[in-house]
Amino acid sequence: SNLKNREAVTVYYVGTFLIDFAMSLTFAIYAIFLLRSGLDLLQIMIVNSTYMISIFFLEVPTGAFADAIGRKKSVLISTLFMMVGLVFYPLFRNFYTFMIAELLIAVSSSFASGAFDAWMVDTSQKQGFEGKVDFVFSHANVISKLAFVLGGLFGAYMAIVYIGLPFFIGAGVALISYFFFLYAME
Repeated sequence: SNLKNREAVTVYYVGTFLIDFAMSLTFAIYAIFLLRSGLDLLQIMIVNSTYMISIFFLEVPTGAFADAIGRKKSVLISTLFMMVGLVFYPLFRNFYTFMIAELLIAVSSSFASGAFDAWMVDTSQKQGFEGKVDFVFSHANVISKLAFVLGGLFGAYMAIVYIGLPFFIGAGVALISYFFFLYAME
């Protein structure tokens, strides 16, 4: 049936939303959180650079790891690293632990990068999906942007209650994502 053929695509859309929503909860308050935690602007830049430099070095090894252990396991590992990285922020509020958190989140991003996309392409083809993959990716991009907007707004609103709350909620959404991927991915 056509519904079965679209199952991997639907999982891809929902998974894209969940992961991007979890990450974007902190976008609007990130710099304010770091400033309130006692960092200066140079330290904030160094913390941010930790993520970007880590991504650069981790991309190839985590891709090889995903090829060796499987794409689903790679995505599952990604959600766990994201959850731990997000929890690190409000629990251990100092420069060095923020760098560790960024490293953990970079590991998360690297494990998911490519693996989830490749899983969707392979699985949807096995399920008989005959649509255009570019069409799926462009729709996922729209879903991603929607998740970023909603996550940023919701996170900013939750930060009014407690500045660390968006990190904890993001970790909770990452945990939900873990179980979603565990049961929804073939």
